[in-house]
Amino acid sequence: MDAAPPALLPVVAFAGAWAAVNLAFALARRARPAVAAAAAETPDAETQGAELVSPLHLRISTGACGDAIAAAAQCRLARAGPCARAVDAFYGLGVYASAGSMAVCVGVLAVAAAQIAAALGGCVAQLFATQPPADVLRPMADAHSAQLTRRLLGGGGRQQVLRPIIPGVTLPMSHVWYYLLSLALCAVVHELGHAVAAARAGVGIRRVGVFIMGIYPGAFVELARAQLESAPVAAQLRVACAGIWHNAVAALAAWALLRSGAVGWAMRSTAWAATDGVAVVDIARTSPLHGRMPLLSTVYRIDDVALQAANQTAWANVTDGFGATPIERWTSALTATRAN
Repeated sequence: MDAAPPALLPVVAFAGAWAAVNLAFALARRARPAVAAAAAETPDAETQGAELVSPLHLRISTGACGDAIAAAAQCRLARAGPCARAVDAFYGLGVYASAGSMAVCVGVLAVAAAQIAAALGGCVAQLFATQPPADVLRPMADAHSAQLTRRLLGGGGRQQVLRPIIPGVTLPMSHVWYYLLSLALCAVVHELGHAVAAARAGVGIRRVGVFIMGIYPGAFVELARAQLESAPVAAQLRVACAGIWHNAVAALAAWALLRSGAVGWAMRSTAWAATDGVAVVDIARTSPLHGRMPLLSTVYRIDDVALQAANQTAWANVTDGFGATPIERWTSALTATRAN
């Protein structure tokens, strides 16, 4: 029996993992029929622990974290005069920042949608401008697919406002797990903002948790709805805007940290090597690598030639005949390989 093609392995792993999760919950319900019957009779009751909301939606929640967040937000230091005013001013500023960012985001999304539509429309128009024979239709489709990738990435002098996240096209498959991890961290920071602002306003936190829907990770916080609706309008606005405000502050802090050079210094001091290889944006159909190397794969070395910039190494003034930038070293190494 032939093994599954490499391209199908992620699909097989995804289906197998969710099948195992659903099987585990089905066995648990059979082992505890009374608990399952009670949950079916009161679907709106609070459920803590692991909960299978749907075949592709797993949720894990607890009330202990909510109690800890509320205790921290209402501690003696947080209720002291200067500190309390500073915290309330912080979340009050988030209301104004969120209101201003809404208008900016609508404009950015409109421009990005127009750019993506133009890229798609241009490629579709070129593809169907003529009716080529069937034996050349597939190569033309591959060429237009590569052209669409370059347009979505902002190549050819086009500067995209936003780059759509398409695994295997605009996001290397090897980076998908890092992307999902960053989404999960952003969701935790976002929901923490809602929880802290709610606790500051005296709104109860029933439970907090994390979930995974398909492959998408996230977090959530469930507040006491009656207390939130009876809170002053200003407090409700602070709670509603705290999530995006936390994300904005975290993004600014990360940007400042990266710009400070502290991350690079830490990596160099712990023997990490900085590399900046060359991304593959197109592969000729006649190449042996066609269909084997995903687009946007990063190449760091060709034979014995490292593609990282020579001017970033300890021998800054030595280019060993291959150039000082990754693209120069790529070209020189390929030329030398073909010559041999």
